Amino acid sequence: RLMSRLQLQAIKNQLDPHFTFNALNAVGSLIYKGEKELAYQYLKGLTDLLRMVSGDTADITWLLSDELEFVCKYLDIEKLRFRDKFNFTIEVDEERLNGYQVPKMSILTFVENAIKHGLKHKRDNRLLEVKVSGEGNGLKIMIRDNGIGRAAAAKHADESAGNGIDLMKLYFEQFGASVKKKAHFTVTDLFDHDLKATGTLVEIFLQ
Repeated sequence: RLMSRLQLQAIKNQLDPHFTFNALNAVGSLIYKGEKELAYQYLKGLTDLLRMVSGDTADITWLLSDELEFVCKYLDIEKLRFRDKFNFTIEVDEERLNGYQVPKMSILTFVENAIKHGLKHKRDNRLLEVKVSGEGNGLKIMIRDNGIGRAAAAKHADESAGNGIDLMKLYFEQFGASVKKKAHFTVTDLFDHDLKATGTLVEIFLQ
């Protein structure tokens, strides 16, 4: 159990720099475009996020409510970056928030991937949905985007997700072994009746 916890800590330490790099890259892009006021607002929001993740770097889990607060702040900043071309919703079964622990940065990582790989390359009407509900005695977290889909995103070779999914699978395996709970996720490609890609659905199950 101790070994699982140490491995979980090692994986989390790989996720945090990934978020920081993407955030600073976004600020740099705004400055390059001469949008200094927007860059300042973005950077101000980022300091709140970085303060949350650096509070106790030894923590590998935190409350679901803390994770969702972090995700909401992150999406507020992304909405600022995309302006009126991006919207998001977060729907939560409040009874499931009481004391539930989740892997730190887990929901954020899938949200970040949805924006980077699915929504970024869409021109407008970008939408991201996060929904938390009960699943038996456990929890189901849904992250859905209406982006271009994984097949189209894979064509952007310079922005490939690389080993991201494999890393998250290992992250959830080690979380489950550490806290003695079942933890896994699924990724589903979404299509319309004409088999045109309409986005991606990620479902996280914790029990």
